[in-house]
Amino acid sequence: MRSPKAILLSISIFFFIASLPMKTYCVDNDCGDYWNGLGTLLMGFLGIIFGKECALSWLANPLIFIAWILPFRRINGKIICSLLATLLALYFLSVDVTLINEAGHVGTITGYASGYWLWTSSIVIYTIGLVYLYFIRRKSNI
Repeated sequence: MRSPKAILLSISIFFFIASLPMKTYCVDNDCGDYWNGLGTLLMGFLGIIFGKECALSWLANPLIFIAWILPFRRINGKIICSLLATLLALYFLSVDVTLINEAGHVGTITGYASGYWLWTSSIVIYTIGLVYLYFIRRKSNI
């Protein structure tokens, strides 16, 4: 039987991978295929280069990757990284405009698609699971 830690990580990674081919958000009422999860993951750093506030959400990706690879004995670090990733992923809901191309043009966000929700779910599930495992571990001193 697999450990709860391995199951939690597997579920989180499954949701993350499932988000990659999906559309993530709509801009100016256009939910085009070029805003899929993989494209957003690979090109999101451009927003940081251009100094766009919407790019702060992209930083949830490296944070969740760090949380995934940190050893479980460093659960405090895992929880901090995943909590920050959760906050940054949810921050995207408060952003009105986003970068739409490499030239630095922006568009108004008019909706969120399944890719965004799967990506966010991946991060939130992992965060909740880590916090739960942390308290179970403290209670039982495993």
